[in-house]
Amino acid sequence: MVADGGGKPTKVALIEVPANTTLRKSVAGSQKWDLGSGSTLDQIGGGIQYEIISPHKAEWFETVFDDVNKLFD
Repeated sequence: MVADGGGKPTKVALIEVPANTTLRKSVAGSQKWDLGSGSTLDQIGGGIQYEIISPHKAEWFETVFDDVNKLFD
């Protein structure tokens, strides 16, 4: 999940999407994230990503990590 429609992801979630929901599938580009204290995370891209185009509901989402930065501590 990405805050404010762009930038670095802030959360990791499992999502159960109902049938007939419109999705967009694309290939993720490379990214470089500033993790603070001079640390960066470089991703080469190439992974498949999905965007929900249809209106969505909060109950579809189950948070796995509240702060993705904790994965890199």
